[in-house]
Amino acid sequence: MAIPDQLVEQIREGCLVVARKLGPGLTKEIYGNALALELEKSELLVARSPSFDIYYGEIKVGDAQPDLIVEGAMMVQVKAGQGIDEADRTVAIHNLKAADLEDGLLVNFASSGVEFQPIKHSPVRKPARG
Repeated sequence: MAIPDQLVEQIREGCLVVARKLGPGLTKEIYGNALALELEKSELLVARSPSFDIYYGEIKVGDAQPDLIVEGAMMVQVKAGQGIDEADRTVAIHNLKAADLEDGLLVNFASSGVEFQPIKHSPVRKPARG
């Protein structure tokens, strides 16, 4: 399912508003909470830190917790630090997999401004039983 460009733009604009209002140097939790509030002001449905079970075979071994799921369709992973690296992308992809979503946005509220990186994952659809 393709994510509407309008949704992506609303999320990006919300990030820029948060960055302007709060400035640099805060934690990812603060930026994430502020972003959720900003998106909710735009009447978007936002799930904060939803938890998804991770299994090893049949045994639950932990949870994945993306920062935000917007409109039940797009994950937003928030970072506050020096650049987006491979480890950040890997965590975001794992969170997408756990949430069974295809599209995400990795957002870094860095001292030099807001950095955006789209994240894609093609979920494996289980065949229907019948």
